[in-house]
Amino acid sequence: MNIEKNVSLSEEDLNALGTFTLELIKIQGPQMEEEIDNMMEKLEHQIVHGYSSNGVVNVTIDGSYQIIDISIAPTSSDWMNDQGKMCALIAEAVNDGIYKVSLSRETAVEMIQYKYTGAIIQAGSNMKNTNQLYRRNLSDMKRL
Repeated sequence: MNIEKNVSLSEEDLNALGTFTLELIKIQGPQMEEEIDNMMEKLEHQIVHGYSSNGVVNVTIDGSYQIIDISIAPTSSDWMNDQGKMCALIAEAVNDGIYKVSLSRETAVEMIQYKYTGAIIQAGSNMKNTNQLYRRNLSDMKRL
């Protein structure tokens, strides 16, 4: 599964990153994608439970959004009395389960992306600070 977010960098942003940081992105980008793909495969086997607002309906969904089980509390008299209401409760539980699967997948991807982009930003920041220090020292030396 390929999850994309629109991120655009201006030419000024790219120049500020510097050559070193751009090289890191080229190297670590494929590694990040591979880690995300591996995580998505693992999450397909994850089991999540979704519940209706009143807890009468419980739905079990796997990480690939397949409904595995739907259970209705035996104490619910609504099943025979109001099938429309029961269908709404089933829909609530299914939607809750789908939301939890989606949230789990998005969180996993964002954590991996943060791991890589955080390292790249830190490296770029260190390199930028080093370059600024170098330029400052060079400028000071020219004054002497």
